[in-house]
Amino acid sequence: MEVLFICTGNTCRSPMAQALLRKALAENDIKEVKVYSAGTFAIHGEEALANGITAMKKKGINNSEHRSRRLSEQDLYNADYVFVMDEHNYEYIEVKYPQYLGKTHMLSQYAGLGDTIPDPYHMEQSVYDSCADTLEQCIDVIVKKLKNR
Repeated sequence: MEVLFICTGNTCRSPMAQALLRKALAENDIKEVKVYSAGTFAIHGEEALANGITAMKKKGINNSEHRSRRLSEQDLYNADYVFVMDEHNYEYIEVKYPQYLGKTHMLSQYAGLGDTIPDPYHMEQSVYDSCADTLEQCIDVIVKKLKNR
């Protein structure tokens, strides 16, 4: 099974979600799930932003090796679940790759936590920490669903 997280630049939200799910899968001894992330408008090879790295360190995760990558059709084709962070990410897929909408979900809606995961891009650390907390709640729901399948 493959899980893909998508945000805009692949330097904040989707890398944090990717790191959180990988950690949760390991802690729950769930194997055979590949987790990756991409950005709809990512510049290939950029580092995760410092505040996001700090937010992950607070959760016991070293995300400093992450490098951004732009979303490709192959990513969508390979993924069993595609989780986007906001309506702009969803609309991008809706317009450019409508054939993959059946497996595309707004992450926070899938988890029953509201409409979107707001972009913390260039905000203060507390906003990144809050975003990471929300993502962690979403990841908990995904892990429970994976354990029950």
